[in-house]
Amino acid sequence: MIVVGAGAGKRFDHKLPKQFANLAGRPVIVHSLQKFDRIKSVSEIVVVLPKRFLNYFQTEICTKYQLKKVSRIIEGGSTRQESVYRGLAAVDKQTNLVLVHDAVRPLVTEDEILRLIKVALKTKAAILAKPLRDTVKQVQQSKVVKTHPREEFWLAQTPQAFEIQLLKKAYRKAMVEGFEGTDCSSLVERLGVSVKVVEGRSTNLKITQREDLILAEGMLKCSR
Repeated sequence: MIVVGAGAGKRFDHKLPKQFANLAGRPVIVHSLQKFDRIKSVSEIVVVLPKRFLNYFQTEICTKYQLKKVSRIIEGGSTRQESVYRGLAAVDKQTNLVLVHDAVRPLVTEDEILRLIKVALKTKAAILAKPLRDTVKQVQQSKVVKTHPREEFWLAQTPQAFEIQLLKKAYRKAMVEGFEGTDCSSLVERLGVSVKVVEGRSTNLKITQREDLILAEGMLKCSR
């Protein structure tokens, strides 16, 4: 299991990176880490962070919240892709299936994680995603050039789960060819591998701006 939170959060107005911002009394990253910590089939968690927050995470997060499955805390790279690749190198060599999750998706549920793992164990490649509800417009120079059938479009989420050697192969190929993808699945797809989609919830939002924290707070209150 790799949790990636190495971004600087430049769009987020906060003294700490968004993964450490307070959400209902706990740092954003803790919400998902505690869920992974409880799932029996998750044997270890490798956390990838900015270098200057490695010690902070150890003392203020890992120790304080008793995250028992965190095995490694490592420095991230200059891009998300490089950070995940570093995380892959740190995962236990006996690992067969690896999950990759964004540290700023705090509201993923244990049910979503378990359903994803079940499918990935059968298919070797699976992601959480939600179907698009709005009409999709292709726009060029502020003008609509085409309307696409929304039924064909889904929004990718995390975690994403892959057979680890498959994912490593995808990352090596991308590195050699200079390809930069926006998620793990985009790299695996380039190998010609079919990636299974597991439907996720709309509540599994990604915290990118302060407004997202307010929305997440509301979702947590409604779920209680």
